[in-house]
Amino acid sequence: MPSPISPKALTLHLGPFTMALEPPFLVSSVIFGAFIGFLPESGPADKLIPSPAAAVAGILAVLLILLVHEFGHAFRFFLAGHRNILLRFHGILLSESHTAAPIPNALAWQVLLSGPLANAVLGGALLAIRARILGPEAASADASDMSFGLQLLTLTGRYSLAYGLLGLIPVPPLDAGLAALAVLTPERRQTFFKVTAVASFLAAALFLTRGVIIGCLLFGFVGWRNWKLKDLNLSDLAGQAAEEAPFIQMLNDGWKALHGGDIREAERLGTLCLKNSRGPNLSVGACDLLAWVDLARADVRQAAKHLDQGRTLSGGMFRALTQAMILEAQGKDRQALLFAVESLRKEPSLTSARLTLRLLKANGLFDEAQALIDTFDWPPNTDKAALLADLKQAKDAAAAQQAQQQPPEKSPDQPSPESPVSADAAEPPPSSQEDNRP
Repeated sequence: MPSPISPKALTLHLGPFTMALEPPFLVSSVIFGAFIGFLPESGPADKLIPSPAAAVAGILAVLLILLVHEFGHAFRFFLAGHRNILLRFHGILLSESHTAAPIPNALAWQVLLSGPLANAVLGGALLAIRARILGPEAASADASDMSFGLQLLTLTGRYSLAYGLLGLIPVPPLDAGLAALAVLTPERRQTFFKVTAVASFLAAALFLTRGVIIGCLLFGFVGWRNWKLKDLNLSDLAGQAAEEAPFIQMLNDGWKALHGGDIREAERLGTLCLKNSRGPNLSVGACDLLAWVDLARADVRQAAKHLDQGRTLSGGMFRALTQAMILEAQGKDRQALLFAVESLRKEPSLTSARLTLRLLKANGLFDEAQALIDTFDWPPNTDKAALLADLKQAKDAAAAQQAQQQPPEKSPDQPSPESPVSADAAEPPPSSQEDNRP
């Protein structure tokens, strides 16, 4: 699982996608974008004249290229049916609850290739548009002589295409190299690391003879990295799993203690796991357990702190059911309903169903509550008649409250001095019930 997201990251939400722009990424993008904006397209180095417009165009081009790259990965996840996707720049994380969901190899290589392919398609399309705009002079046109829009078009097209083609080189840690690792057996992966390490060293030497220092450093680092990984002992992975096993058992025992009413023991085990486990998945699981311990003690503030800690460790994601419970305890029924519906979809249980039903009634969505009662697979001992009776009682109470809030009708014999229109001619008041569907 990736390292935790910085609390200072800029987080944006777009449908099922959450984008986390971390400070190091923003700083490096600004520096690199300004640099490529100043680069001359051709000719002597004295054409490298800094200008604010060129810098802004370069920065926007870099941000757009990386955004398209990560959305290429995310869109393939989306087509696979996942709806909880975090875009980390650089890097994408899929999270179905409080732990990262395992990704099948058949899907992994497609996701990995989707990013560079998206860049290649974008770059090719933008360069084709540029060629159509400039006509025969497109090949010799200098970006410094163009308008800001054409500068942005040129920089985005050229570097997006280059970035996409670079990512399609089958050398780890580039996307195509990781895609190859996803379909290779563990035995063949070591041979693959050896071959790609030698190929990277040869590419670095070629760049050095051409005087391209950046390319030499890049492929030199890749070759050194892959040469180290060629001797990776596969038993280390089994050893890591063995180290995590006691903490997994510790969390299971903590949940059993909580369900049995032993809150103190559940807190002890959750705290012990949080302090001593090295894996972020286990730490997030411990935060989840401790948040439920806090809710059992009616300590909503401490539960929210454990929620924030878990979201930081998991890269912004956390178990939807826990978030819904905490938000309901804070009196935020509308926000809680969104997470409750999500939890009902991901981990359907009696707890998530009752929580969703309770929040649907609190938000006045009685038809949806009726549908949940009718369609959910309730346990055999559930009294559905009692659920329907509670729903009818809540509906009647909401109707009575709505009737009390309506202003009294004015008598036609006593028209208001501000409004001479008679009651018979007045339009009926609009319904006060809003559409609160999540």
